[in-house]
Amino acid sequence: MPTISSGSASNGRSPFDYDDSSLDAQRRVVVNAKRSLRQERKIETPSRIVAECSFSFWVALSARRYDAMLWRSTLHRAFAPTPSRKAAFGQLDRLRTLRNRIAHHEPIFFRNLHADYDRIGRLLKMMSPETARWMQHHSRVPSTLAMPTAQATQF
Repeated sequence: MPTISSGSASNGRSPFDYDDSSLDAQRRVVVNAKRSLRQERKIETPSRIVAECSFSFWVALSARRYDAMLWRSTLHRAFAPTPSRKAAFGQLDRLRTLRNRIAHHEPIFFRNLHADYDRIGRLLKMMSPETARWMQHHSRVPSTLAMPTAQATQF
């Protein structure tokens, strides 16, 4: 399974160690995540910091402005097989849009939900095959999408 360790850039430094103003917004997210954990009196572990960062934060790290600094040096290793940065960003951004529509209770009925679900499965399989298998086994989305509309609205 692909992993990203801290300090995994070729020179041993974390991408967040670079003095680059393009990372300022992302640094603030990480600083705020750590602050939130301290306020909740939780230990700052990498897993907790990751969980505190929004999905938009992670999608933004695959944007063009981070191609050399983050994607080529480190982030591409989170995917196997490795897609192009542009393809990864496009797929992740479509997923971010879907997530935002759902989170803000906006209608998603006119979307191609089968394609959205397939996209989630493909991305997940590239990042964590084990989690993708779990999702495939436990997800009720395919059976819900297969229901006639009247029956599906009973949920």
